[in-house]
Amino acid sequence: MMGYLKTSIMWHDSQGGECEAYVGVRYTGHKGFRGDHIDPPEPATIEIDEIKVIEGCPLPDDYEATDELIAECLADWAEEAAEAEEWRAQSRRDQLMGGF
Repeated sequence: MMGYLKTSIMWHDSQGGECEAYVGVRYTGHKGFRGDHIDPPEPATIEIDEIKVIEGCPLPDDYEATDELIAECLADWAEEAAEAEEWRAQSRRDQLMGGF
């Protein structure tokens, strides 16, 4: 499942100066696995597909996503999944109610 998040990130340039940018992050979420009697559980993961600067300093070519950015994307993905599940549940309730 793909997602998109807008957030601020900070890093230090080659001279030790602090840089900041407001970015759009496109990512892919992977559900993980609850585990069973054969295979151990695996946590959900996020793969960052693209980071695009919206405003601020340009990203260095060697910029790597921080653990904090990955965690923020994972939280965004979980929130989106919860909202989608609530929407599906409400749609089912509406269908069951029919014309009431």
